[in-house]
Amino acid sequence: MTLTDEQIRRFREEGYLRLDPFIPAEGLGPLRERIDAMVTGRMALPPQAFQTLDPKVYRTPNGLPIPEGIQRPSKYDAAFERVASHPTLIAVMRQLIGEDAALFTDQVIVKNPEAGVTTYYHQDGFYWRSSGERTINCWIALDDADADNGALRFVRGSHLRGLIEHEAYFDEPTLHSGVTGEAFRRLRIPPEKADLSRERVEPVKAGGCVLFGKLCWHRSDPNRSGRQRRAYAVAYHGTNPALDSDA
Repeated sequence: MTLTDEQIRRFREEGYLRLDPFIPAEGLGPLRERIDAMVTGRMALPPQAFQTLDPKVYRTPNGLPIPEGIQRPSKYDAAFERVASHPTLIAVMRQLIGEDAALFTDQVIVKNPEAGVTTYYHQDGFYWRSSGERTINCWIALDDADADNGALRFVRGSHLRGLIEHEAYFDEPTLHSGVTGEAFRRLRIPPEKADLSRERVEPVKAGGCVLFGKLCWHRSDPNRSGRQRRAYAVAYHGTNPALDSDA
């Protein structure tokens, strides 16, 4: 896949770009199977890989905490590693970042219909202080994502405002560390500062993706559909800081 000049222009102006489809449908089944194995404990991962719903309230049928996030799955499973290093993904990232584009991090995101967690507007850059400005997330839908089950929402052009101060908050219901079991705070742009006039929801079919930079505002509503909404997010960054404009 090669991005057109128009697609690159749109990404630069709006801060994000939807590509639908992006990965072949036959590549989705193994990822879904691996997630099911991770969630049910059939595939053992270290506790630090998980962020879960409150384990005192939410459990799988076999008694395990229910994950909302699984960190760095490509380190533990070849199916995720193949997607994270797929030639199509690398080619697109090199077009947008440069020839020094390399994997920065990856995670599975499970928007559980059981809990109804809201993800508020935030910028990945407020979490990823160690990455340079040329950091781009590729959010790949493993299930059809729409307005009912928590498709991502973006504020067009928000990346042009730079890094915005965030505040810490507890989710409702709370998210918990897979290591300690304790609730942890996430970060959000204060809701009173969020400008929704340029918000756009971006439905994505399974196998499609949305690319967005580390300064782009994004959020998602709770999954109210009764359906799964699983996604695999793979972030790349430029490894040569001399090429960043703020260097």
